[in-house]
Amino acid sequence: TDPVTGRQDGLLSHTSPDNQPLIFYTNSGYEYWGRAASLIHTSPDGTQDVQPLANERIYHIASGQHAPGGFPPSPSSEVSPGVYRGHPLDPLTTLRALAVRLVDWVADGTEPPASRYPLLANGTLVPPAGLAFPRIADVPVPHVVHVAYRADYGAPFDSDGVIDHQPPLLGTAFPSLVPQVDGLGNEMSGVRGIEVRVPVATYAPWNLRAGYAAATDELVDFQGTFIPLSITEEARNARNDPRPSLESLYENRAAYLDLVRLAAAELTREGFLLPDDVGRVVTRAGAEWDWVQTHAPAPAAPAPSAH
Repeated sequence: TDPVTGRQDGLLSHTSPDNQPLIFYTNSGYEYWGRAASLIHTSPDGTQDVQPLANERIYHIASGQHAPGGFPPSPSSEVSPGVYRGHPLDPLTTLRALAVRLVDWVADGTEPPASRYPLLANGTLVPPAGLAFPRIADVPVPHVVHVAYRADYGAPFDSDGVIDHQPPLLGTAFPSLVPQVDGLGNEMSGVRGIEVRVPVATYAPWNLRAGYAAATDELVDFQGTFIPLSITEEARNARNDPRPSLESLYENRAAYLDLVRLAAAELTREGFLLPDDVGRVVTRAGAEWDWVQTHAPAPAAPAPSAH
């Protein structure tokens, strides 16, 4: 029930119980910032979680931008030292596994993995102002989010689908909430892929128009932000970076890849990675490690002393 208009409805409320489809809703982190995705699983006033129906699953691709970005990042996407517009987090292996889970559910009734998405109840879904993103140099954090409004297309629209008001008359906005992040700035909830389980970077699902001629505090459509970690503690301290360095997280490349393989095995057991794709994600992780090792920004040179 909408507390503003008093209307009561639901997406499948006009479908008979015998004809309820089996549905996967998949959203990336960008959809929460750029498409108000929290509205599919919260009450209209944004104060309560709403559980999906038995024939539904909701899967949030943690930290994902709208579509997979290219790898390696192009030099032109570097908007400031060590900060890139668009990021290479790859959701396709997760979506491939989910496609198989959905077919199994339809074909023989095999229950898919439980829904994974951010919740108000455990603090993983928050207002944009509550985002605990680390303070990283040259990385402005959004104070805006896509807002969905109650739209009035005229009385005949509800009964006959005929539009009287175009553009529609806009009423009160719905609240848009976003996934909370961990200490690296990667989203805590949802299906966390290799990149955020064994990170070499921060993958923010949003990007701001910093560097453009206008509206620099608005979101860039569909793109995220890629911020590799410093390689050494010395470089991290020189950048005043609150995130851990690679050398503090992993002894070397081999140790990093060992953790990647463990994470891949865990994702496979959970149903979010196909065995055939394990080699793909391990190879990709190794390539990303190698790229970061050669492209992480160098520590800033000390300023010359004044005499």
